[in-house]
Amino acid sequence: NQLLYELYCDSVYHCAGLYFKQTADFRAPACSDNTVGRFYQGYTLAGSYDGGGHTITLFYQGTGSDKDNNVGLFTSLIDGAEVKSLNISTLIEGVNENSGALAGSCSGNVLVSDVTVAGSIKGNTNIGAFIGKATGSLKVQDCRLSATLSGKNYVGGIVGQVYDGAIQVDGFSTSNKNYETTFFSVSASENYAGGVAGAIFNSSCD
Repeated sequence: NQLLYELYCDSVYHCAGLYFKQTADFRAPACSDNTVGRFYQGYTLAGSYDGGGHTITLFYQGTGSDKDNNVGLFTSLIDGAEVKSLNISTLIEGVNENSGALAGSCSGNVLVSDVTVAGSIKGNTNIGAFIGKATGSLKVQDCRLSATLSGKNYVGGIVGQVYDGAIQVDGFSTSNKNYETTFFSVSASENYAGGVAGAIFNSSCD
């Protein structure tokens, strides 16, 4: 709650240059008083979040309306943001556009390392296990996936859609830290689904 409050108050810098470390497993706080029926609402991060190897459990239930855009632990990760050593167990449903367990979208230079996503994410457009839509330069290192992902358009194992940017992936698997194989599925009822990205437009993939 304190982190969310700090991000809410810092609408200019989004905690750029600040470091946060998680010290225990916990369930993401419900914000149903502010967003009726939607359980959790994140904010933009430009700082560094270290999960310390712990788990966040995240629930979100939307109706598929415009209020259900940019859904994730953070609404967006922007230039300079880094998230590492984190496990996210999630159940996200009823998203309209841009959803991932980690962030709805990202832009600028963003680093995601040693992050595991498990659970289920269902929505309409730009649905990714980690990030819904990415622009700028996204780097993903040593991450793991065990989730069911479904939507109409642009559904991907890491990111739903990459647009006008670049994605670099170095180590991405469906094995957990004990090297046990887990399972995932990615499906789009209309267009574009992929194990790494649903679609990549005007961008590079390395």
